[in-house]
Amino acid sequence: MLIDRKYVVMDDPSQFGLELDFFPALETVSFASAAGGVPWYAIKKCLGHPGPTVTSISIGENSTWMCAPPPIPSDLPPHGCRLTHLSYTPSQWRETESVEHRTDLRPMYALESSYLRALVLAMSNTAESLTLPAETAPLVEMANMDWPRLHTLSLIGRYTHPDQGDIVPLLLLRMPNLRSLSINVMQCKGMWRPPLLRGLPDTSYCLRSLTVSYPAPDDPIFSYIGDGLTSLSLRDSPRYYF
Repeated sequence: MLIDRKYVVMDDPSQFGLELDFFPALETVSFASAAGGVPWYAIKKCLGHPGPTVTSISIGENSTWMCAPPPIPSDLPPHGCRLTHLSYTPSQWRETESVEHRTDLRPMYALESSYLRALVLAMSNTAESLTLPAETAPLVEMANMDWPRLHTLSLIGRYTHPDQGDIVPLLLLRMPNLRSLSINVMQCKGMWRPPLLRGLPDTSYCLRSLTVSYPAPDDPIFSYIGDGLTSLSLRDSPRYYF
């Protein structure tokens, strides 16, 4: 259904795309309930939409990639990707639920990683806003690319390896125009309040909003956020108890 120039998908995704040609001004597609995950053909349909363009895709917790049907995603050519906004927000309780139900998250993480890698890495020149789970976002590859237009970065979920905390400082150095930064990520065993910056950057960040889970008191980022900050949230969360 079309709601305020957004196409919200709540039905069988196999039928997705038939209506897109009738919405030439469509800019945003939100997947609210695609059981098993949004198929790759649906993503490609969005990206190939004529008209001005679909520049924003949002995938909620009831549409995450758990057992999405084939084909598996293939890398998108950077020059052919027009996405500026991507939001992928799985349930914050999925690890807790996997322990309760004794399920293995690794196959789901592998599938999720393949989709996010194909989408996110193609967005380096166009991305303005990214919301991604730390478990499966291609952080290492992202840290080797420039993100000149990115103004909003939100990492959620949980670190699965201590080395992921070391990647974030390298990643932020590639994002000189950040205005909103949220690292709302649970630490894993072996981590202790990793800083967001390891050293002093060449230029100050002009952040307006900063959210940090488990902040390190001596993190250099607090000295280089600029004087335009209007929102600051420091928290010892998320955390889970079993």
